[in-house]
Amino acid sequence: MKYKFITRGDEASENIKNLIRDIYLKNDEEVESNPEHVFAIGGDGTFLRAVHDLVSCTSKDCQIPCVVHGINTGTLGFFTSYTPVKEQLEELFNRIRIDQLCTRTIRPLSFGVVFDDNTSQQGLAINEITITTAERKTLTAKIIIDNNNFEKFKGTGLCISTTIGSTAYNKSLGGAVVHPDLDVIQLTEMAGINSASYQTLSSPMVLPADSSIEVETSDNLVITFDHCSMSLNQSNKKIKYIWISQSAFEFKLDTTNNNNFIKKLKRSFIISE
Repeated sequence: MKYKFITRGDEASENIKNLIRDIYLKNDEEVESNPEHVFAIGGDGTFLRAVHDLVSCTSKDCQIPCVVHGINTGTLGFFTSYTPVKEQLEELFNRIRIDQLCTRTIRPLSFGVVFDDNTSQQGLAINEITITTAERKTLTAKIIIDNNNFEKFKGTGLCISTTIGSTAYNKSLGGAVVHPDLDVIQLTEMAGINSASYQTLSSPMVLPADSSIEVETSDNLVITFDHCSMSLNQSNKKIKYIWISQSAFEFKLDTTNNNNFIKKLKRSFIISE
């Protein structure tokens, strides 16, 4: 088995990494690229870093999706299935050896910023992409969905989220929480302004996963994706549009002990059990 660790970086997470390596993986191969299993030891931020690292270290011709296992040493742990106790670690590695994991296939969002000289910058988001202006001014944009002119938007910004990202920033904006069995893209406005010139839906919009979204604007932008921000090289050129669609890249999320979505919502957002 080829594996890779991504940890939170604190002492407790590093100790768990060393314990796993010494006890459960001593006959396996630790690699920097094309791992079969990634062990994300930390919280949800560590999970997001692990997936972004996985994207960068996976060859385009790799045919087998990697499995990402979340081991919680953080706080929320929405994406983690295991705690670092002996019984759960033994269960994890027994299930790996006999190929009896419960997993869910995840496909992130791809996006690109296209400039007026037809150059572009691209990225990938697990949870969401947000589009706001660099000067904290009102964003003015035309939104096109599946090649259909949809609306002229004026407001603070836009958030485009995945199914698993529906419980992140999207939820804070009043977007819908989406069950993980539904493969969708969600478009949520940030403080849209309605006037005679600009009419917006003023409601989150849930779209099929194969939908495409374009945002046409000439504003100077700030693009964030998950825990990152895109540094836009806008010297002597202007943005034409941003495109967003589901990525061809996919990975498998280990959901073995974290498969009841309703219980997970209650535990994470309503009451601790």
